[in-house]
Amino acid sequence: MTFNSDDEKKALQSVYSGDPSVTFTELVPSSKDPAWLQKACQSQIKCDILLVSGHFGGLFFGEKTIPTLSMDEMLSQSCSNECNGVFGAKSVYLMGCNTLASKKADHRNIDEYLRVLVGDGFPLENAEMVAAARYADFGALLKTKCGRFFHRRN
Repeated sequence: MTFNSDDEKKALQSVYSGDPSVTFTELVPSSKDPAWLQKACQSQIKCDILLVSGHFGGLFFGEKTIPTLSMDEMLSQSCSNECNGVFGAKSVYLMGCNTLASKKADHRNIDEYLRVLVGDGFPLENAEMVAAARYADFGALLKTKCGRFFHRRN
């Protein structure tokens, strides 16, 4: 699932370039189809490896692009039999800025991060929520009932 540049996908493809049994399938369309995830799930594709790549601020996104993929959607779909082919992968790679970020200070303050998100096309209200989740003194514990994904922000 490529939401921004395809650098990570190319890196993974280079690892498997000599293996004819490996097929890469892009699940994120270039269109703004709001039903893209549902269609990917209904495609009956079975992923051994799922690579999700893009900017990350509580959800995966690209610069000025739609679609997006939130952690809530991933958590929900990870337990869904309808999307087991995609989210039932043996290995999942989440590659994006801040995917494993803690609450530690970095080179930006909350206002600078907010400007980056708005500049990347986030509506201000959404950008404020993402920035607060990244820089505020509270965190979230996300765990599915089926236990497939576990993500903790400190």
